[in-house]
Amino acid sequence: MKKIMIIYCKYGDGHFSAAKNIEEHIQTDFPNCEIFMFDFMDYLNKFTDKIGKKLYAQITGNIPWLWGKIYYNTQNTFSQKNINTINSLLSIKLKKIIISFNPDIIISTHFFANHMCAILKAKKIISAKLATIITDYGEHPYKEWINKHEFIDYIFVPHDDMKRVLITERNFCK
Repeated sequence: MKKIMIIYCKYGDGHFSAAKNIEEHIQTDFPNCEIFMFDFMDYLNKFTDKIGKKLYAQITGNIPWLWGKIYYNTQNTFSQKNINTINSLLSIKLKKIIISFNPDIIISTHFFANHMCAILKAKKIISAKLATIITDYGEHPYKEWINKHEFIDYIFVPHDDMKRVLITERNFCK
């Protein structure tokens, strides 16, 4: 029996909706698989998760231009170094739940979880196949989706323009 871990985060509806649809598809078409699905931010720290979700909802619902500014400012080198450090530290706790379930494949619908899993795979702490479902719809994916891409086995994109960008500009997928 194959073991499938689906990791999502309920910041907005997109990451969770994608995860839920994948879970339903697997249950319908591959009933002999064991599925473990969870909200990784809730697992990592309930207090931070609660504050983060409220803050995200307030900003995206009331001042969306600010969310856009935050989102795009995280793409610079300084922010990326900080995000890498934070995700490396958070991956220490995430590894516990991954190791205890011992999945054959990990499907992630959130960029931070995807990055943390790639960090663990790079360190040879986990050996599961990694699949990321990019839920962003812009032409250029948020850098966290593809950070440590060499350790991600499957990348699913929402449209052909993003696929073209990843192939031509990033030069790493087929």
